[in-house]
Amino acid sequence: MILNKSKILLIESNKKGINQEENKSSSKSIFIVGMFRSGSTLLESILLLVQ
Repeated sequence: MILNKSKILLIESNKKGINQEENKSSSKSIFIVGMFRSGSTLLESILLLVQ
């Protein structure tokens, strides 16, 4: 049910022009949260490499 709502929101945002070219130039922030020894530091390292 939550997955279906997420898909609907994504489709609607694409229809309204959200996430189009004007938003690509702006920087985006990602907030990573995780329990101890859950891999959040590894995820952060991977995301910094992809950047």
